[in-house]
Formats: sequence, C-alpha cells, structure tokens
Amino acid sequence: MSAIEDNLATLEGIYAAFGAGDWDTWMSHIDENSVLIEAETLPYGGRFQGKDCLTALQKIADYWTDFEYERIETYASEQSVMVYGIMTATGTATGKRVSMPLAERRIFDGKIIPG
Repeated sequence: MSAIEDNLATLEGIYAAFGAGDWDTWMSHIDENSVLIEAETLPYGGRFQGKDCLTALQKIADYWTDFEYERIETYASEQSVMVYGIMTATGTATGKRVSMPLAERRIFDGKIIPG
C-alpha cells in the first residue's frame, strides 16, 4: 500500500471512530501537538491542542444530533489529506437543522500532526 493509500485509510478510520463516538480510537490518531480550531462564533469555538482535542470533539458531539458530513472533495498526498465538505446537523438545544461548509487538513505519519 502506498503512503497516499495509508493516509486515506487512516482518514476513514478517524471518521468512522467519530461517527461511532469511539473516542479512544479517535484519540489514538492525535499527536500531542495536534491542533483543532473551531470558529469562535460556535458555542464550542476555540483552539484545542493534543488531548484537549477530545474535549472539543465531545462538546461538538453533545451540541449536535443527526450529524452528517458530506465529503465533496478529498485531496491526498504522501504528507497530508485535505477534505472539503458540508456538515449538516440538528442543534440539540434548538432543534434547528443547519448546514455549513467544513474544511479539514490532516497531516499523517500515523497520527494527525500540525502542518
């Protein structure tokens, strides 16, 4: 398997773990220097690093129900994977369904690392 195929397989594992709420598997791909940035306008907005990424993901999962992520484009290289898609979910508190664009850059060497 090529490095690109390995990176895409890792990406699929990360998405599957998130969808299943399997935080242990999700965290197994997080490097201590990994960074997750959520828009400050969101209730869980901010910059999270390393193990704090789990706190952010749990807040995201608590805030939304019926979470869906339609991947529109995926770009992969030997060093990283970039994904652009549309997130659609229902707000837990409001019951309102929303859609918003979501772009992610994940850099792999077995783990998500800063790029």
